[in-house]
Amino acid sequence: MCFRGCLFLTLTCLPIAAVAGDWLAAQQWQRRPVLVDEALAPAVEATLAPHAAALRERRMSVWRWDGESLNWMGGMPALAVGEVSGLSTAGLRQALARAKPRPGLHLFGLDGGLKASRSGVDPLQELIDAVDSMPMRVRETRASSASE
Repeated sequence: MCFRGCLFLTLTCLPIAAVAGDWLAAQQWQRRPVLVDEALAPAVEATLAPHAAALRERRMSVWRWDGESLNWMGGMPALAVGEVSGLSTAGLRQALARAKPRPGLHLFGLDGGLKASRSGVDPLQELIDAVDSMPMRVRETRASSASE
């Protein structure tokens, strides 16, 4: 009986431990990450200032992705370094493997799922509009306008 209980706990806790150490999972329910492939990063960085307030309001955090590491570019402030340092990017790599087009801008939802990918720089506004059409964002907007 004890063996079965230990085995059950081990099997049910392993996936949680694996997810807890993942960068994408750490963002879940806190941020809507936008990953910018390295080739587009300089051009996107030049367009961030006009979108800064809209990105923060929608909890969108823009990150430069060079295939190995992530660097925060703007939008919603990054999580504290202690919260994300040393985390695996395996979940992110797996999601980006399915992303088309590449290079591009890739929007992840609060649930951690890849929601949209766009090529070029101009689509930053398209990604903001995509967030505005998401059911969770619609509920957030309604709740904030009802409380005002």
